[in-house]
Amino acid sequence: MIRRLVVAVAVIAATLASHPAVAAEAPRRFTACAAVSATARRCYGGGVTYEVGQTVFLRGRVTPAHPGFGEVMRQAPGGSGLRTAGIMGVGTDGRIRWSWTPRRRDVSRAEPHLVAFRISGVARSNVVEIWVVPEDY
Repeated sequence: MIRRLVVAVAVIAATLASHPAVAAEAPRRFTACAAVSATARRCYGGGVTYEVGQTVFLRGRVTPAHPGFGEVMRQAPGGSGLRTAGIMGVGTDGRIRWSWTPRRRDVSRAEPHLVAFRISGVARSNVVEIWVVPEDY
């Protein structure tokens, strides 16, 4: 886990160094949302509910584009603060895609998971609420 994080940070730093003009420009828009499938037209920025085992499809867009890599930040129910949950890529058009399949341990009827995208040294997207419920809820 630590090795992956070190590699990811190195890749992010190298990407930003190779695009200094882009890295210096603050985003005018940085959004995140959740969709029910990889190809669904609608993407929701508010609370979205998924059953255990159902894949959560997160999408985002940063304008202007900051191609390279960033972090997916997540706060588990009952947690304090967003923490790195994964690495996401940012396309040359500014699009972001990331997916996560919740397990039983992720179920919480009292509080949602909070998820956001972050590009180090640039900005963070809005936070999306992801509710995870038991199967056949």
